[in-house]
Amino acid sequence: MAIEVDLSGSVALVTGGVRGVGAGISRVFLEAGATVVTCARRPPEAPVTGVGGTAEFLPCDVRDAGAVQELVEAIVARYGRLDHVVNNAGGAPFAPTATASPNYHDKIVQLNLMAPLWVSRAANAVMQQQPTGGSIVMISSVSGHRPSPASAAYGAAKAGLDSLVGSLAVEWAPKVRLNSVIVGMVRTENSHLHYGDEAGIAAVADTVPLRRLATPEDIGRCAAFLASPLAGYVTGGTLLAHGGGERPAFLDAATAGNVETAGQRTGTASRTAPIASRRDIRSAPDHAAGTRETRTAEMTENTLLCAGRTVIVTGAGRGIGRAHALAFAAAGANVVVNDLGAELDGAPSADSPAAQVVAEIEAMGGRAVVNGDDVADWDGAKRLIAQAVSAFGGLDVLVNNAGIVRDRMLVNLGEDEWDSVIRVHLKGHFATMRHAAEYWRGESKAGRPVAARIVNTSSGAGLQGAVGQGNYATAKAGIAALTITAAAEFGRYGITVNAIAPSARTRMTETVFAETMARPDEGFDAMAPENISPLVVWLGSAESADVTGRMFEVEGGKVALADGWRHGIPVDRGARWEPAELGAAVRDLIAKSAPPEAVYGA
Repeated sequence: MAIEVDLSGSVALVTGGVRGVGAGISRVFLEAGATVVTCARRPPEAPVTGVGGTAEFLPCDVRDAGAVQELVEAIVARYGRLDHVVNNAGGAPFAPTATASPNYHDKIVQLNLMAPLWVSRAANAVMQQQPTGGSIVMISSVSGHRPSPASAAYGAAKAGLDSLVGSLAVEWAPKVRLNSVIVGMVRTENSHLHYGDEAGIAAVADTVPLRRLATPEDIGRCAAFLASPLAGYVTGGTLLAHGGGERPAFLDAATAGNVETAGQRTGTASRTAPIASRRDIRSAPDHAAGTRETRTAEMTENTLLCAGRTVIVTGAGRGIGRAHALAFAAAGANVVVNDLGAELDGAPSADSPAAQVVAEIEAMGGRAVVNGDDVADWDGAKRLIAQAVSAFGGLDVLVNNAGIVRDRMLVNLGEDEWDSVIRVHLKGHFATMRHAAEYWRGESKAGRPVAARIVNTSSGAGLQGAVGQGNYATAKAGIAALTITAAAEFGRYGITVNAIAPSARTRMTETVFAETMARPDEGFDAMAPENISPLVVWLGSAESADVTGRMFEVEGGKVALADGWRHGIPVDRGARWEPAELGAAVRDLIAKSAPPEAVYGA
């Protein structure tokens, strides 16, 4: 009688189950007959399907214990049970331990150790109440059991995960079984990002005794076995799925001549050069890097929407601009971080926030450079564009974000306060756009494909006005008009131009609107500047080619398309009006029209 893994009638949750190894696990569980629910921070481009059906997707950031609890409750509410959990979400980029930020290390541990704990705790509470209990499988890594230079926090988290399995297996027995799969290198859709071309992937595979990288389904079958009744007496254990590990370096380094393997004797894996002289693959990423399209914990399950694109973000040292820069880096872009390092009123600052952002991006495994030019200076804006082209070989996206405020009632506003705000916001947008468009026009005329994007930053103050911000509101309204004009002019060169009117906590808003912008003690932080960046990243990607000349309002989890000035329905006298006649006509037009939006602060 054939012995098969049969999960029919069971419900399984696979975290990070929509791409890479996670998708392979989901497909295997579907084939085994399970109902599969996947979760990730962002939905997949297409549902995960297998022989047994299609996996359901529910969004969830597994680092958020509250969100995890809601996820598990939603699964039980829908299916009445939860039988299996595969904690697969995880990953880390290369980042030197000594220079990576504390925040970076914290996020790596949160994602790879604490998140599986939150998911397991929520699932255990359900499984303990079920007559058949349940099973939990952790996707661990060889990085937890051998040196992992430049990913030390990740290795430590994975070692902790295996220890966690042993402890919880004792605590939660006999109802719930826990095991881990220690995974080596896996070939996924993103292997080329880590190992290079086919020759590079083959060279990496040649370090594995089985002479190949695992497939996502290889790992899925291991997880399905541990979840199934076939492993009913297995708990607190680890299953090695690494193809035999890695070929010891001394075999290639030794010169004795009698140190060889069967593979070498048959000529299938001959390597005459010492490993040290080859590309260093001993510290190559394991399954997390090879199967996650991530460069940081923040990048997990990000589809690298802007991989290889070069982006300029102005005013990127703090606030929304900083969030944009980090988000583009997470999406795979090269980033030019522009910031004067100025105080809120434009005065010089002693520190260098732009350099700090670049350090964060580099610690995440990304590429970034600092630019300190004044965007409202004609030559400075030109140097900014030139630096992007020089540093990264081109330019794809310009995000105009830089700005200052000098708030005062119009009756008290000085000429210098008017000029400085208009200069930084409005001229600062125009100058960078002008030089970037000139570069892209040259590329287009040379016959090279252009998929360029400009994202400008307006404001609700520019769309509806703001008491005490006449200079700022005027500049932002000018940016809105500049955006639609540029969109009409630049389209012929392959350039789209859009704008956002964001609402978020920044140095400009947290003092003026202190109560509204305050960070909540718990729950979703709707005013966090990071909420604005996903739309900007999408607008900067190749996917947004059909969107131009639009103004988006963004706040928290809300995105809206602003409806700009439109022609109204006229009253036509058929001849020149007499002034005295217009009073009644105007009042009639106002009565029939929609009331205007309220001015902020009125």
